Amino acid sequence: MVNMTISIPAALKTRMDRDAATSWSAVAREAFESRLRDTQQLQELQGKRTHLTLAELQKTMKRVSDEDATALVRKMRTKKYR
Repeated sequence: MVNMTISIPAALKTRMDRDAATSWSAVAREAFESRLRDTQQLQELQGKRTHLTLAELQKTMKRVSDEDATALVRKMRTKKYR
């Protein structure tokens, strides 16, 4: 593995220091991996230009939590995902 330095607000570091049982490096690795997976999936979807029928969309939405759906809509609204 390689080492990497990141900057975080002092208040966040203070809160992290109170939770000595958590492996913050592991948390960061998981977050990086998750973001990269999301980015790759988005790029794949953009390349496919898929069109869902209303029934397919409704079926898919039943499997997605409200929080996940809200997060996805917020991501799609940002310039980064347009």
